[in-house]
Amino acid sequence: MKMARSILFSPTGASSNSRRGRGRSLHGFTLIELLVVIAILALLVSILVPSLRQAQDLAKTVVCASNMRGLAQATAFYATERGGYLPRAATHYDSLTFAGITRTDVWVPWYSNLYIGEFFDNERVGASAFPPKQQGSGSEIAYCPSFKRTVNEMATGIGYNYVWNCAFTDEKGGPTLFSDFDVPQKVILFADSYSSYTLDRVNHVPSEWGKDPMYRHQNKLNVALADGHVESSDDLEADCDDDVFTVRANSKSN
Repeated sequence: MKMARSILFSPTGASSNSRRGRGRSLHGFTLIELLVVIAILALLVSILVPSLRQAQDLAKTVVCASNMRGLAQATAFYATERGGYLPRAATHYDSLTFAGITRTDVWVPWYSNLYIGEFFDNERVGASAFPPKQQGSGSEIAYCPSFKRTVNEMATGIGYNYVWNCAFTDEKGGPTLFSDFDVPQKVILFADSYSSYTLDRVNHVPSEWGKDPMYRHQNKLNVALADGHVESSDDLEADCDDDVFTVRANSKSN
């Protein structure tokens, strides 16, 4: 055993092995071998990147649907606390004081803490007349994760049903009762919108207000219905024409 150890660690043996190792390392890779490796890597990237992007898009679609489901539940809670009435898409105040700040000529959106925001931990008033820290929603539930927040602080990418400016209002212009829904599983509460916090039409005609439906989830959009469940649509206008969904509170108003 002593002889084996002395041979294994002899300077001569180490020098010989080192020379042999250096001889092999001098060979390296040829240009063709490098090009083959690069081509394989490029092929793998071309295969994996679209798959990863698709997985990210799918994850955002699921989160958006979950957010809409939460908004539908918050709307139901709001209605329960307010005698069955749904909130307006936006409410005008001549003067409003919130968090010790007073503003005049204020439009307050549906997701405000004054409305359904109270039920999903949004502590902001949401109105653009207030300072930036009070604009928009303080909770991510009000937003579609695929929506790029570059238009204005009030936009969420999830539109509350306000089609033709008359949905969810009675003949006097007041809020509608939740009990008025005769087919709640068809009534649209929320849907992906282009760049706003309301949905003003079911057909896609880009407008300066951006209140059109937006098919941002692999050419589909999410739709939250009044009974609390969420579906997807690749043509909201056609689905409404086919009575799959409706933008009115009840079938008599369609």
